[in-house]
Amino acid sequence: MKYRAITAITVAQLLCTAAFFMPPIAEATGPTKIERAEGATLSKAVGHWSRARALMNVALREFDQGTALVDPDALIDANQLRSEILDKIQILERLIDPQPRASEEGVRYEPMAELLGVKKN
Repeated sequence: MKYRAITAITVAQLLCTAAFFMPPIAEATGPTKIERAEGATLSKAVGHWSRARALMNVALREFDQGTALVDPDALIDANQLRSEILDKIQILERLIDPQPRASEEGVRYEPMAELLGVKKN
């Protein structure tokens, strides 16, 4: 019983001492503002935005192929949907710099099979 009390007190003292000397836990800051983003972080973000734009273009192409077969105007306004998708693509284009940036590694483009209309193996 005597050893348990000493052990409990020792553990409590160690925890208090550790809490005193530990640095405060950093708060989650969230995403970097676009004005401050640079380097790899900015490149990754631009890559995601570019892919989103490309996928929206693919979606628009698929929609056009569907409307070539069946007119959906009885259920939706196809022209309005198409213009909304085009507006979103233009918004993404404002985020993306259309000119490739020079870097030590150079610029490498890997086309998406969906954009080329090629089936993946």
